[in-house]
Amino acid sequence: MAGRSAKNTSAEHLIKVGHDQGIAPVVDLLRSPEESVQQGAAAALWSLSVTPENKIKIVERGGLPLLIRMLRSSDEGSQEQAAGGLY
Repeated sequence: MAGRSAKNTSAEHLIKVGHDQGIAPVVDLLRSPEESVQQGAAAALWSLSVTPENKIKIVERGGLPLLIRMLRSSDEGSQEQAAGGLY
């Protein structure tokens, strides 16, 4: 792996999470009644959404309407994490 950039390796790991069905359980956490759980899930999706493959999987798993719902929250932290997840 010498010569590979850390950025490429990180992207590969994020894609692997998507391929290993790691996105669906995170999207499910957006349905939690606990705002802190929703924020954590949105933050994780924000990290995962850096790859186009994972953006598609987030939408396919139903994450888009849940993140949009979070944008309507009165909590700025929820709004920020949701906006990041939508980026």
